[in-house]
Amino acid sequence: MGKPEEDQGKRLLRYAAGVLTGGGVAFVVSLLVVLLGAWLVSLGRVPESMGQQVAVSACVIGALVGGLVGAGRCERRSLPVGLAVGMVLFLLLLTVGALFFQALPLEKGGLGLLLGSLCGGGVAGLLSRAFGGRKKRRK
Repeated sequence: MGKPEEDQGKRLLRYAAGVLTGGGVAFVVSLLVVLLGAWLVSLGRVPESMGQQVAVSACVIGALVGGLVGAGRCERRSLPVGLAVGMVLFLLLLTVGALFFQALPLEKGGLGLLLGSLCGGGVAGLLSRAFGGRKKRRK
C-alpha cells in the first residue's frame, strides 16, 4: 500500500515542479517580449496605441513557451499542465501589477491577459501531446 502512495506523491511533486518551472519561464519570456515591444515602440515601428495587443501577445508567447517547458517535464496530462502554466503566468502578472504598480490588470484589459495566458498554455499542452514522441509500452 505504501508504494503506490509514494509514487503518487512523487508524481504530484513532479507535476507541481513542472507547472512552477513553466510558469517562471513563461513570466521571463513574457517580460522579454514586452521589452521587445517597448523597444519597437521607442523606435517608432509600432504605434503606442498597440500596447494592449503587445501585452496580450506577450502573454500568449510566454505561456506557449512556458507550457512547452512545463509539459515536457511531465510525462502525462500535458493539457492540464499547459493550462496550469497559463494560470500561474496570469497570477504572477496579477501579483506583480498589484505589488509594484498598485493596480490590478483586471481593471484595464485583464480579461485579454487571462485568455491569452490560458490559450497559450492550452496550445502548448496540445502541441506537447501531439509532438511529444511518447513511446508505447509493451507488455
